[in-house]
Amino acid sequence: MKIKLGSGLLTIIILAAILVFVIYVIPVIFLRIILGLPFVLLFPGYTLMVALFPRKESVGGIQLMALSFGLSIAIVLFISLWLNSTHWGIRLESILYSLFVFLVIISGIAWRRLRKIPPEMRRDFSFTINPPNLGQNRLSRALSIAMIILILGSLWTIGYVIARPMTGDELTEFYCLGINHQPKDYPTEFTLDDGQIVSVEYSNPSTVFSDQWGRLTLGIVNHEGKDTTYRVTIQVDGMQVGIPFQGRIVDEIIPITLTREEKWEQEIGIVPQHLGDNQKVEIFLYKEGGAKPYLNLNFWINVK
Repeated sequence: MKIKLGSGLLTIIILAAILVFVIYVIPVIFLRIILGLPFVLLFPGYTLMVALFPRKESVGGIQLMALSFGLSIAIVLFISLWLNSTHWGIRLESILYSLFVFLVIISGIAWRRLRKIPPEMRRDFSFTINPPNLGQNRLSRALSIAMIILILGSLWTIGYVIARPMTGDELTEFYCLGINHQPKDYPTEFTLDDGQIVSVEYSNPSTVFSDQWGRLTLGIVNHEGKDTTYRVTIQVDGMQVGIPFQGRIVDEIIPITLTREEKWEQEIGIVPQHLGDNQKVEIFLYKEGGAKPYLNLNFWINVK
């Protein structure tokens, strides 16, 4: 049975649209694998090959498929490198949308080039389905069956890795910035008079403020892939202290609820309670009501 799909461009766009629908509406891993494999490993290179060589005699069928696979890998790597340099990053959604837009644009270019060529000379995609020939003896049939199982298993593994979101991207950024909104100039020297802070010196020795607490900016960015709730506590020299935050002193900053990829950045204060050098300031971040800190930040101060 011979199947003809013309240039195959319309079929590629339809299958790509179905993949988007499946990922967001029918999150079935098997369907993601079946549709995700050609979406990543064949479609980008094939559409580019048709755009570059729209005449059927320019490149043979076997060469076309081989070049399509190689180009697809190169295109996906190039798009991934570009995404990695942007705020979108390399994630399921960014790869999916970028490749879909690439397919639509290149398919449009290929379609325009095909329209300028006589129909009998246009690149087309067809294949013939024949009953499988597994060999004439038991050994040949066994080897053929084993090869088929190996190929299907390899395709399943590749598709599973491609179709599933990367769990390595599930993390939270937790950082603090100094008074100039840079990762430096943190409070280092505190002067107390009758138990009250009267001045604060920062990493830059020329930066001294008459202030009631040491100031820094705390930042959280949610890359957990879902809405997440956090809370923050602070210890100085092993003792939990109040946190100057938004005009009042609080025992902890709670709740901090962030949607996916949302950033929270606020100024907080550090208030040591007693004299002593090399006091360790520990800022703890807790996630989803956990009893143990999820992340923490440390620096040291002197109090005189």
